[in-house]
Amino acid sequence: MRTGTATPPTGGNFTPTPFVQPDPPRARRQPAVLALGVALIGASAVGFVFWNHQSAAKTSVLMVAKDVPYGQRLTADDLTTVQVALNTTGVRYVSSSQEATVLTMSSTTQLHAGALLNPADVSTAPATPAGTSLVVVDLKDSMMPSGVAPGTKLLLVANGVVMDATGKFTVDKDSAGAHLMAGGKPATFQVTVVSLTQGSSGGDWKVTFAVAPTEAATIELFNDEQRLGVIVPPSGQ
Repeated sequence: MRTGTATPPTGGNFTPTPFVQPDPPRARRQPAVLALGVALIGASAVGFVFWNHQSAAKTSVLMVAKDVPYGQRLTADDLTTVQVALNTTGVRYVSSSQEATVLTMSSTTQLHAGALLNPADVSTAPATPAGTSLVVVDLKDSMMPSGVAPGTKLLLVANGVVMDATGKFTVDKDSAGAHLMAGGKPATFQVTVVSLTQGSSGGDWKVTFAVAPTEAATIELFNDEQRLGVIVPPSGQ
């Protein structure tokens, strides 16, 4: 604090008046606020280090490389290995170290490219609709009816083949393809679509059907001979 007198004006009586100049204000310290700020900075630093560590920690897992129909045995081409940071709890995955085991299994659902493989997606004995067998059939895109989806009931037709009254199949030798042997009828099979996958760029289809167990081997044979076509049966059949 400073003291003194004011300078008197010129030309008059004046009695000096003492004045007092106050000291400059001192900064007020708030220890609690400072401590809180330091604590927040420390917590933020620790959180950042933890988050950065978690983000950097990645796991090698299996991902589906291409669509796989229901019930099909997996191959090495169906899978790929990716490194992912599994920060979200509850994510189910299959480690890449389990690939050899997975390749002995079949898909229990229709698998889609780009999805992480889930342990429930594969099994040594995939679920099969009761009283049926699973058959995978290759069909040309031009043969696939529109609107076909899992659960759709269809008729498979073996082109150029007839069945006699005893259930024996005979190849029709008529070049016109319209001749039926006496007592014969077209070779057809009632099936239900379980899953279907189309190749890239609108290519051919790979369809898994649930079929009667007694007809599974015959359908597989006709599929190998590329004789199978598809018919949508009338409603209710």
